[in-house]
Amino acid sequence: MIKTIDLFAGAGGLSCGFKMTGKFEFAAAAEINKFARETYSRNIVDNPEEFEFIENVVKYDFSKLKERVGDIDVVIGGPPCQGFSNANRQKNHLISMNNSLVKDYFRAIKQIQPKAFVMENVSMLRSDTHRFYESARDNKEIDSLIEDEITPYIEEIVFDRDTFEPYLSEGVLELRARLIANEDDPLFEKGDKITSYHFKVFLNTDEKSGKSDSFDIQLADAPDRYERAWREAGNGRSITLNIGHAAYLNLSDYPDIQHDYLREHMMKQYVLLYLDEGKYDVFGDGFADLEPQEAADTVIKKIENVFYQSLKS
Repeated sequence: MIKTIDLFAGAGGLSCGFKMTGKFEFAAAAEINKFARETYSRNIVDNPEEFEFIENVVKYDFSKLKERVGDIDVVIGGPPCQGFSNANRQKNHLISMNNSLVKDYFRAIKQIQPKAFVMENVSMLRSDTHRFYESARDNKEIDSLIEDEITPYIEEIVFDRDTFEPYLSEGVLELRARLIANEDDPLFEKGDKITSYHFKVFLNTDEKSGKSDSFDIQLADAPDRYERAWREAGNGRSITLNIGHAAYLNLSDYPDIQHDYLREHMMKQYVLLYLDEGKYDVFGDGFADLEPQEAADTVIKKIENVFYQSLKS
């Protein structure tokens, strides 16, 4: 189990989602409201004798928490963010004691040094207009905490089959990063959503089979090429998504739909890779003996089924 703590836990909504995966166990939570703590304890805490509640994070020494509960793998939480909300954008300079708790969240990360953390907040956190401390020194401090490299850059993440296979019928494993541009530059206007995806998918990484079922995802800006995606079989197994295609560009105002569009074409090419490589068992028994029309229908149904399964929740 992955040892986790929740800061600014409230009644446990965020913890509940993590707990439902069956992968995370909670060792501690921070919440100042008595009634929220009682609700959290009832719904989230499995071992009250070993669980620790932190009533107030201000000036709390999180290194001592490590001494009591051991190494913590993941920190989650949503520090109060009223001052960053777009609902408050009419105010040029917001000074809120609640907003200073964001700094305490990052201080906790520095002291605990978890393997990963999740911070739920609003996009205006990066805004120059919505500053939230009482001095320039405070602003520089929180900026340094946000900009600091807490973990080294990871070029690729590899999941072995046992990790992801149980979830293939439930949906898609996804890594997503999203920022909002806070000023104009040659590429973006202030307020633009900047979303970057990089997929490197390995479906088989055991020593015997190596990466025979893996493929690289590449992006091509090819507006004059009619294909929306294409593939390369063999040792250089890869799928290329054409982000210069008019069909993709026409969805630029709808980033979530645009992402689903790329996913659909990636999965289509993924199925076709098996066809290119003669791995006909994927399409069912007797596929090689089918008439051309029947074989084409079988491939199309397989493509549709793979994409449908990815959307199920």
